[in-house]
Amino acid sequence: DVFGREFWIQGEGVYPVAVVRFGIGDCLPAGMNIQSFSATIRPASEHASLPSTKPKVTLERVGSGADIGTGFEVLATANEWTTTVSGYQESHIIETAPSTPVPILGNYNHQLVVYGEGGDNSKTGLQILSIAIVLTF
Repeated sequence: DVFGREFWIQGEGVYPVAVVRFGIGDCLPAGMNIQSFSATIRPASEHASLPSTKPKVTLERVGSGADIGTGFEVLATANEWTTTVSGYQESHIIETAPSTPVPILGNYNHQLVVYGEGGDNSKTGLQILSIAIVLTF
């Protein structure tokens, strides 16, 4: 963008592999708790209707030494919430607060994973603008 920040853009024909994994385990000491998490996205314009598979954000725990793409446990999911095309195409936040705070365990890695849109009516060009995590001790 104009401020020199980087952001991810979903390319042509990449769903369901349109996944961006943000490793957060190295940043978080064991004993902290994740209270909530979110991603700010900007979908492509010119959707005729909502995509059949909308974006989502997951919080995942990966065992030490496991493959981050296959050896993970989904701890919480934030689903796309918009119900209109015009609302969907605006920049917006997908967020959730798990019913129980998620503890950071020392023998695991943790990651936020943003899944792009797919299926009927999907478009290329979805952007991930930012991610956020709320923590407590």
